[in-house]
Amino acid sequence: MAIWRALRKTNSHIHLSFAKTFSNNLSGSDFQLRISPEFELRFDLNSNLRTRSKMTNTYIDARELADGSINSLEFVQIDEKQVIDGLNKALQNLKKRPDKWKLTILLEGEHSFLVEPEFYRRGNLTSLFLKVCGRA
Repeated sequence: MAIWRALRKTNSHIHLSFAKTFSNNLSGSDFQLRISPEFELRFDLNSNLRTRSKMTNTYIDARELADGSINSLEFVQIDEKQVIDGLNKALQNLKKRPDKWKLTILLEGEHSFLVEPEFYRRGNLTSLFLKVCGRA
């Protein structure tokens, strides 16, 4: 049985690269982690589609992803300290850190990817880059 741990419920700004373009307009929510049966991070992008104005960049980018561009996801960047701290704490408790993780994005369904994580520190700020290696 998989046990999910909440890392952050509320919206957090994320960056995505997909289909030879990128988006800095989207927010993820309900970030969750499970470490068994595999190390998996998941979050929800559906709130980006629930807006009154269909002309906002947020909606347009989320719609493009939901309409198929998510299949060409290249990487995800997360800068949210609460999420990164929760991931680091979980990784410290593992005997062996996994080289690859499963990433699941909820956007009009579930989309799962195999990703290579890389933490990048600059001063007091840490970013997590999840480079897509393939579908999970």
